[in-house]
Amino acid sequence: MKEIIKNTIRLSIIGLLVGGLVGLGMYYLSSQDLFSDTNGLVLQIAVSALYGMFPMGSSVVYSIESWSITKATVTHFVIAFGTFFVIGVPMGWVTLWDASSIIMVITMVVAYFIIWFIQYSIFKRKIRKLNKELEKRNNKKM
Repeated sequence: MKEIIKNTIRLSIIGLLVGGLVGLGMYYLSSQDLFSDTNGLVLQIAVSALYGMFPMGSSVVYSIESWSITKATVTHFVIAFGTFFVIGVPMGWVTLWDASSIIMVITMVVAYFIIWFIQYSIFKRKIRKLNKELEKRNNKKM
């Protein structure tokens, strides 16, 4: 349990830093003069940092061995998606029930299905390899 908490904190800090840098980059790309609106710049960096922190920190759900890949993926999706909407709507990143928000939801669902499929394939391959190793060991003992 201590390891999961340590990893959550470590990943959250990384997400905070990456999110802040992405927020700075997005602000820079959308602004004519980077420092014309200092409050807007600080708000964008802070909120982007928060958005980076929650999904990145919550990725530890993939390391909980008692959880299925599906449970971990759905949990992470709910955290990432929920965080995005809680932050994104007031920030104006997304509006509710228009074409862009529907496209974003579909994109996130497809991306998470791809993530799930890749994780599933990786674990299936690992399980096959472990089973072959066990089979070899059992055959050597006989």
